[in-house]
Amino acid sequence: MNAMLSIGSAGLRAALSDLQGSAARVARAGLQPEAAPAVDLAAEAVLQIQARLQVMAQAQVVKTADTLLGTLVDTFA
Repeated sequence: MNAMLSIGSAGLRAALSDLQGSAARVARAGLQPEAAPAVDLAAEAVLQIQARLQVMAQAQVVKTADTLLGTLVDTFA
């Protein structure tokens, strides 16, 4: 049970880190286009969509682990 929560939380952290990195690259490209290396906005948009979907999937893992834990507690109570 604890492993499921750990996996879910690690996945959430990874997805949020990816999203934050992508947002920072897009922001830097918009602020200083001449100084920043070329940023492929289409690739960044795809990365952000993937990160959003990963967050949704990992949140479902955490929700499922919570439901399982609730069922176990109810069963043994």
